[in-house]
Amino acid sequence: MKKSVLSCFVLSLAAIGPASGAITGFTYLQTDKTTGAGTISAFSIGAINFSVTTMPAATVNDPGGAGTPAGYVGSMNAMSQTGADATYTPGTAVSIGWSGTVTATGTDGINTYTVPIGLNFLPITQNSGMAAAGSAVAGSDYGWNINYGDDPGAGVDTVSTGTGPRMAIYFGAEVFPNFQRYTQTNNAYAIGQQSFNNALARDGGTVRDAGDGSPPLFTPPDAFGRPLALVWAWRDQNSLTQGSILVNDMRFDGYFWVDENAVTLVPEPGSLSLLALGMFSLLRRRRC
Repeated sequence: MKKSVLSCFVLSLAAIGPASGAITGFTYLQTDKTTGAGTISAFSIGAINFSVTTMPAATVNDPGGAGTPAGYVGSMNAMSQTGADATYTPGTAVSIGWSGTVTATGTDGINTYTVPIGLNFLPITQNSGMAAAGSAVAGSDYGWNINYGDDPGAGVDTVSTGTGPRMAIYFGAEVFPNFQRYTQTNNAYAIGQQSFNNALARDGGTVRDAGDGSPPLFTPPDAFGRPLALVWAWRDQNSLTQGSILVNDMRFDGYFWVDENAVTLVPEPGSLSLLALGMFSLLRRRRC
């Protein structure tokens, strides 16, 4: 590696400083069982500017399986949630989720760098002065919009008992206590599609984070640092007497945590060639 490159890298690390992390936004839209797309916003760490990164496709869970009409993300035709957090069953819900990391690439104008971004919820509440894209609740870390209902044109006419079931959004496709829940009021089923978004969940003043309160005040259940997932599920009350709940679109917006200490310099091609030549020479010398 040339001395100038090494010097620039050291200076860049110094610019990053002792901070342990940064945040960047994301937005994602799943339009049917196999079609979804999203991006992670550009961000900077010190003098390094990282470009917009394509978000990987989500893994979709569809409990309706082959019974879900074409063009829908998923469907639910049975209510199997008892209402208690500890009995929440992700496998019976329509969800989109991610795991692992995605790599962002950046430059300081001289060198190229990479950094892995874990596809997880923020490790702590970060809502000061921020609002998730599309969020109607000020200070939210996350925003969502779910289009759901029935489709008479496809032969699906959903009918519910009483005032209708109460549905919920869960942050996290894991069992108790590794999720956060946002609940809708009872909703009887009418013809066509309806929407559930984060402005309608719980009360209008609740900030949409991966947990309630702020450290060290929050208590489980929460999704802090857990794998990213948006789950649409039955919460409790009443049931369906006919048809299935069809989920048409799932939009999810929010933020990722970026570990500044994981930034890595991408070696120049010339530096790699010199390194390979040095190793070859060392091997020849050992053989002699």
